[in-house]
Amino acid sequence: MKHNYYTLKQRARKMRNNPTDAERILWFRLRKRRLNRYPFLRQRIIDGMIVDFLCRKTKLVIEVDGGQHDQRKQSDTTRTERLNRAGYQVLRFWNNDVIFNTESVLHTIDQTLKELETQQPIQPPRRQHKTQKHANPRQHRRKPPPPPQRAPPGGRGPGSGPPGGGKPRGRRPG
Repeated sequence: MKHNYYTLKQRARKMRNNPTDAERILWFRLRKRRLNRYPFLRQRIIDGMIVDFLCRKTKLVIEVDGGQHDQRKQSDTTRTERLNRAGYQVLRFWNNDVIFNTESVLHTIDQTLKELETQQPIQPPRRQHKTQKHANPRQHRRKPPPPPQRAPPGGRGPGSGPPGGGKPRGRRPG
């Protein structure tokens, strides 16, 4: 079934607001970088499909399958193949495993993340533009502040005289 992006986005939002018990438990343990500082997103769209959890840094997708997925093995296999072709690794867990063996599920996820992180190709350093010689591109354009002004030897000039810089203001004494 083909959907447009807007429809998928609405459905993903609805799924985020109404998670299953297993998704709620797993999200609590994955959110806010709680699993070894790996950032996870929930109910995201990839290649026209909504995935349960996603770590973009390592390109790991986690799917939590309930009883309805037992009847949909063929579509799950097709989804996994599409995600693999898009460059994502997929882990699938049953609801019961997430609910009753949470620590084991988290250990499996953690091990997979570590393996994927070591497999990630190292990005070459980005080249700097010829004119960019400093860390701050505006740094080379800044002028140094002017030196402080001093009064000339005669006592006249900036900073000399009464406070306020000259004649007193207000009424004249009478």
